[in-house]
Amino acid sequence: MTLVRWTPRSNIMNDFDKIFNNLLDKDYSLQHSKPWNPSVDIEENETSFSLTADIPGMSKKDVSIELLDGVLTIKGERSELKQDEDDYFVIKERNSGSFCRSFKLPENVKEENIKASFKNGVLSMSIPKEEVVEPEARTIIIN
Repeated sequence: MTLVRWTPRSNIMNDFDKIFNNLLDKDYSLQHSKPWNPSVDIEENETSFSLTADIPGMSKKDVSIELLDGVLTIKGERSELKQDEDDYFVIKERNSGSFCRSFKLPENVKEENIKASFKNGVLSMSIPKEEVVEPEARTIIIN
């Protein structure tokens, strides 16, 4: 007699039914907050860096920006959605709670000229660069 390894075949409809049933199960807990961070893009050109962060569902009073020892830190907190006692979430994908993102800035940044704006859930920052002064070579005459 030969032994053959058994591999159960997955039926996509059965898998879908399991997932759907789990979502509608009242004991299925989707109500715990999980840590989150906003998505950030940083672009660079000859004169500056541009930082753009997506922070939907928040206003500028919910976000703070700090600069200390060349490290730019963006912090914020999104409040938990209020829920009636009789209701429960079927699906809950939006995160709540606090976030913190930090970025080490290069030395050629003009820290005092950094500007930030917040509109429609998007934080935009302009981080200007200083001109890099290249040292000039000097010839020393040997006596």
